[in-house]
Amino acid sequence: MDKEVQTDKWEELRTEVLSSFNMGKNKYLSQETIAQIIALHSASNQTKEIIELVGVGKTSVCKWVAIFKKESGCDTPGYKPRKKYPKKDIPSCY
Repeated sequence: MDKEVQTDKWEELRTEVLSSFNMGKNKYLSQETIAQIIALHSASNQTKEIIELVGVGKTSVCKWVAIFKKESGCDTPGYKPRKKYPKKDIPSCY
């Protein structure tokens, strides 16, 4: 009986620790997450508090706050489409 309780506690601890190591796995943040970061920043929260509340890395928070400030804070920033370069014409030598 005592081993079952101990196993459950370890399983809870393991789940909690693994869920906190979520940083770095997802390259792109959702638009909702970006909006949360901007809203918390606009409410005068510190970067450390935003990191804990949203659950993203410091680099991501600083990046989106900087983009928001650069765009003069009019809209929630998002990902911009990549430039499409024309394909090079390969001359046929044959």
